[in-house]
Amino acid sequence: AASLEERLDATSTLLREAREDGAAWRDQALVQVNALSEAASAEARATLGHAEEVSCLSEKLRQLVEEQAALQELCAQQAEDLEVLTGEVVRCHGGAREQGGRHEPHHWKASRTMGES
Repeated sequence: AASLEERLDATSTLLREAREDGAAWRDQALVQVNALSEAASAEARATLGHAEEVSCLSEKLRQLVEEQAALQELCAQQAEDLEVLTGEVVRCHGGAREQGGRHEPHHWKASRTMGES
């Protein structure tokens, strides 16, 4: 009977130790799962932050490209206007020299007299 009681005590001891080891393993696994979860959350937040930053920068780049295109178009229009005005000034200046006085294009005179009426 003593050997049966010793076996029962030994088995009870082994069972208790196994339970304690299992609890320790569970606690350690829970700590690891929490650490991994926190790391994954931090990575997801960083990725989301980077995605938002890339989106914002992409929109800014699109706006700058549109602005550049509009400015190039405006510069081309102003270059054409300058060419026309330069030709008009040269023509008028040449005509004024020939007539010995001041010369204005016809449309300038018309717009000035319209404002005076």
